[in-house]
Amino acid sequence: MTGRRSRQRALQILGEPDAILPGEIVVRILPCDKANGRCEAERPELHGPHLQWSYTYENKRLTRWLSAEQDER
Repeated sequence: MTGRRSRQRALQILGEPDAILPGEIVVRILPCDKANGRCEAERPELHGPHLQWSYTYENKRLTRWLSAEQDER
C-alpha cells in the first residue's frame, strides 16, 4: 500500500462523524518555536492541550493532529 492510500484511509476515518477511532490518542502540551515567547519565560506557559492521533494501517504509521471539532466528537 502506498503512503497516499494510507493517508486517504486516515482522512476517511477522521471524516466519519460517528466513527470510533482505531489506534491511540495522546494529549500533548508543547512549547512553541517563537523566540521570547511565553514558552521561554522563567515560568514557561506551554501551549495545549492538543490531541494527536496515531494509527497503523497495513504496516504504515499515520499520525495526525485532531481539530477542535474532532476533539468534541
